[in-house]
Amino acid sequence: MRVASCLATPRACARTQARRPLVVVAVSRVARLAAFAACIGLAAFAAPSALAKGKKNPRDKIIELNKKALEGYATENYDEALDFLASALKMAREAGMDDDKLNARTYVHLGAVYWTGFRNNEKALECFTQAKQIRPDIQLTPAIETPELRTMFELATVEPEKEPLAPK
Repeated sequence: MRVASCLATPRACARTQARRPLVVVAVSRVARLAAFAACIGLAAFAAPSALAKGKKNPRDKIIELNKKALEGYATENYDEALDFLASALKMAREAGMDDDKLNARTYVHLGAVYWTGFRNNEKALECFTQAKQIRPDIQLTPAIETPELRTMFELATVEPEKEPLAPK
């Protein structure tokens, strides 16, 4: 006697029962869905996790927004890139990731958009400075680097906070 589990569909099991005697092993609904998903190639259903439910953690969403912004940057759609980066910064702030290195990268991208797209020196320098305050060793993203942007990036400096002088 052959033992198998009826994971895919009842109809598939009915076909196999006609050929040979079959003992059906009961399995959980999640396991059936996982096996069925694996059979049809839908890996997203294979593991019942937050990802399978359509939820992403803030870090993944911020990375996705940065990627979309870089696509807008590459196609010279600077307004769209600016919107994606502003959303990424807002999401980081709400998630308590203000000092995260990913947030520093977002500021680098935002500075590049302000400089390349809008020729706004002041905002670009503010963004580059903010990125360097979060992560002093940060560099320009190679995909967007130009000599002109490199010069602007190097103008941004991180000055250590000065302690007030004690009265004499």
